[in-house]
Amino acid sequence: KEFSIDKESLREYFPIQTVIDGALNIYQTILGLKFLPVKEEESQFKFWHDEVQLYQVIDTKTKDLMGYFFLDLHPRDGKYGHACKITLQTGCRIYGDDGKEVNKQLPVNVMLCNFPKPTEDKPSLLGHDDVVTFFHEFGHVMHQICGQ
Repeated sequence: KEFSIDKESLREYFPIQTVIDGALNIYQTILGLKFLPVKEEESQFKFWHDEVQLYQVIDTKTKDLMGYFFLDLHPRDGKYGHACKITLQTGCRIYGDDGKEVNKQLPVNVMLCNFPKPTEDKPSLLGHDDVVTFFHEFGHVMHQICGQ
């Protein structure tokens, strides 16, 4: 408002894949993690839509698998209409009768958003508020996965 910036003109600087790649790179660098995409046929999970993406989270120092997250980023009929983080499975440590850790249950999360969907002739371009939403919701995903 103060600088008369046309928010719509900013969209060209935020193609969705650039935002995804940039955000994931920032979180990987800051938290010492590696996000590896997982195809449905290589996964233990069933994807509920063909646009959904799954990533596994690896600790770069220990090489431990820390958990998984799905990105479900575009609107469709019957889908929740707002942005949120959904926990499909909480992470926890499992202890034996002797008090020693015997296993882990890994966290599985979904980042659910409704960003503009690309078309054949037009890419998905995010507004500044969309970019803020992406970082905000992904922060919840990282909190759930890293807060073990």
